[in-house]
Amino acid sequence: EDDARAVMRAAVVLATLALLASSSLADVDDAVAPSPARAPNPGEDPASTSGPGGFPTKTDVSLMRWISAKGGAFVGVGVYSFVAPGDADDSGLTDARYGSRAMYAKDADVTNGAEVFRIPADAVMTAPSEAAGPVLNRLASLDPEWALATMLLRERSMGDASPHAAFVDAMYAHPPWGARVGKMPRGSDADAALRETRAGDSLSKWRDDYTRAWLAVESLCLRRHPKEFPPGPHFNPRVFEEALAMVHASSVRFPAASIGVDGLFTRNEYASDGKTGKTSSLAAALVPIAHLMPHDPRGTEPCVTVHGDGGTPTFVVKAAGGAPGTELTCNRAPAKYLDFGDDERKSTTRGRMTDAEALARFGTVGPGRNAHDRLPLSLPMKSLLDDDDGDVRVNAHRKEMIHGCGDAAEYAFDANGPTRELMCALRVATATDAEISELAARYTGQKKKKKKKDKPEAVFAKMVSEDSEAAALASLYETAAAILDSYPTSDAEDEAILRRGLREEEDVEGAEGADTSVRATLAVVGETREAVRCRLREKLLVIEALNALRVAAERRLKGNVPFELRTDFGDGAAGGTKRREGVEMSPPDGFEARKAHYKSDEL
Repeated sequence: EDDARAVMRAAVVLATLALLASSSLADVDDAVAPSPARAPNPGEDPASTSGPGGFPTKTDVSLMRWISAKGGAFVGVGVYSFVAPGDADDSGLTDARYGSRAMYAKDADVTNGAEVFRIPADAVMTAPSEAAGPVLNRLASLDPEWALATMLLRERSMGDASPHAAFVDAMYAHPPWGARVGKMPRGSDADAALRETRAGDSLSKWRDDYTRAWLAVESLCLRRHPKEFPPGPHFNPRVFEEALAMVHASSVRFPAASIGVDGLFTRNEYASDGKTGKTSSLAAALVPIAHLMPHDPRGTEPCVTVHGDGGTPTFVVKAAGGAPGTELTCNRAPAKYLDFGDDERKSTTRGRMTDAEALARFGTVGPGRNAHDRLPLSLPMKSLLDDDDGDVRVNAHRKEMIHGCGDAAEYAFDANGPTRELMCALRVATATDAEISELAARYTGQKKKKKKKDKPEAVFAKMVSEDSEAAALASLYETAAAILDSYPTSDAEDEAILRRGLREEEDVEGAEGADTSVRATLAVVGETREAVRCRLREKLLVIEALNALRVAAERRLKGNVPFELRTDFGDGAAGGTKRREGVEMSPPDGFEARKAHYKSDEL
């Protein structure tokens, strides 16, 4: 179904290229939208159609004229076009507006990271910014996307008086596909497919994000500044939910300092999520044309980069590549600064977006495999650092060192196994008191000299001893095994669902042949298919982590050190996992990734 839709899109846009020989409708002097026409069939000339769905519409023409007036420029590799209507997916949402406009590659290949479009900063809605104002900048310090959604509503309430009126009208007339409200609702097949997964936990948090955001908007904007944000048709829970879904799906994020707006953040006394006073370091923006391009984790450059050039900042839109006539995509992961060490140069690169976040934002994990996906973990810090029976000084040293390993948000499994921060923290946690005391003496002695090589993250970049290393690796191995055992389906079952289009899946039989099979119907199309893809990728990530841990044990543990599994760290590190009855915790031969079965990057 997805392939057929892609072929349809390619056929239609190739037929459209002759009509739209230029990159912009704004190049046509005094362009007037044609009378409404029916949506064309694949390969049919759009100019010959008549009936509802004509292209370009007045909204399309107004957007292109506005872009031209603002100094926006296409570079000639892509064309703004309509999208042929496709079949409804399993979400039950069939509004033809969503996903009805896109950017397509013209008559030549577009390379990964190639520029598609650029536009000056004053045509972009950004939070924080001077245009957003102090109230929204204060909200942006909690979450820039909350502020951007509120800014979108404010601009819409201004009508034609808004400097972004043509852009706002176009966004609401033709929202991107992922901007639909109610993606994967509770009780849906997609929601059922994510049970017992970390992605399902992430999706639940995303659903709650709207509630937190609206409480913040009410407190900081509507109640305190009713003239600027009057409660009513333009500011209420329903329209805000729609605006926030649009922002989540189509905004770009980047370091606020890259456009000099980091100083506009205002510290808050109010934080709906309990993070009182915490200030964001990211800015969020709605960039014309970029707002239409779906997420593609294979993009080598951020979807949008900011170029100062000594003058007014310019936003440059970059594609993830594409063949002639195919829809252009981009990597919507937040941009981040490259680390040049002590060098003061500043340059940005694409950051990281997990499959779980992509699924919650866009309703899809994106094409191909996400090389930067990861599975966040949490350590039981209280039990690790508050040992009432241990030496007080050793406990203090251990606590200082474990916090020196880096941000706890970086504790995770990725394609290479445990992250550097996670491995460092576990080495600190599993080191003996004697080892901690010895390392503390060196660490404390070197702190005054500010030698980076002797910071915890550098000290624990290598193993402390074989015994401690065995304990650290075993705790991670047990964690990975417990996570795999908690899934209600196997990787082979998920693979079968995706490859053969099965509509049913059956749990494996319980221990000793007990008949515990449970049959559940899953319509593996649309959002449900994406949920199963996300579920499978999560399992493959854990299997890859298991393989990496086994290889690490073989290489590092040269002596006669038993590689035993420990349940005390395993359960806590996984954040609590449920084990299915009758399933072995860890097979004697371990787990292996069946690489031969994962030939397609589209799974």
